[in-house]
Amino acid sequence: MSEPKPHQGGYQRGEEARRRLLEAGIEVFGLHGYEAASTRSITEKAGVNLAAIPYYFGSKEGLYRAVAEHITTHLDGPKLTATLEQVEKKLKTSQVSAEQALELLHQLFDGFVTTLLATEGSDLWARFVFRELMEPSSVFEILNQHVVQKTIRPCAALIGQILDKPSDDPECLIRAFTLFGQVLIFRTVREVTLRSLGWQEFSGDRLDLIRSVIRQQVDRSLHGSTLEEKTAQSHPASNDSSEDTPDRI
Repeated sequence: MSEPKPHQGGYQRGEEARRRLLEAGIEVFGLHGYEAASTRSITEKAGVNLAAIPYYFGSKEGLYRAVAEHITTHLDGPKLTATLEQVEKKLKTSQVSAEQALELLHQLFDGFVTTLLATEGSDLWARFVFRELMEPSSVFEILNQHVVQKTIRPCAALIGQILDKPSDDPECLIRAFTLFGQVLIFRTVREVTLRSLGWQEFSGDRLDLIRSVIRQQVDRSLHGSTLEEKTAQSHPASNDSSEDTPDRI
């Protein structure tokens, strides 16, 4: 006679309640901030009783921290995670050429576009992240470490390979933040960009167009001066003639 299997109902219900609290926390904390968000509004949205927060998370602050940690899992989609791991591995184990670094940078920014604009639930967790980054609290370092260490610094390292500079060179970091900001703007002023473009959402060919333009911006930002130098060297006469041409009124 076979032994009865352990009853999993209680565990499954507990995991479901915890998941609902995290999702409700993302929305309520994102909309109102930590101080203004009430535990009652969170539990009501989650459909659980008020005692569930201390039971699963210890306190309101514990829930807030768990929400921040939960969000970091959304910031790394499968494709972006794979690219970040590839970048880390290549930078540690081999010399990356400028061409390879540029292609990896393209892949990273393709992933950023998908994560920030096309990931399910990104509207909700983006509010939480931006509020926390603008008004730092006890969980600021969780998000800051994730954004800077896992996102910006790999970009800066690749930029360093392209420009032949150390990855911690201020110019590399500034360029990384600047390029990342060109993706971020579509999230921070999402409604403005959608209405200006006459779009309802970011999807399909529209996302492809954004990725294409971002790639062009990356290329021009990092290779623009090199291309100009090569053009000047291949057409020296045009530079001389411009100097000899008299000013016209």
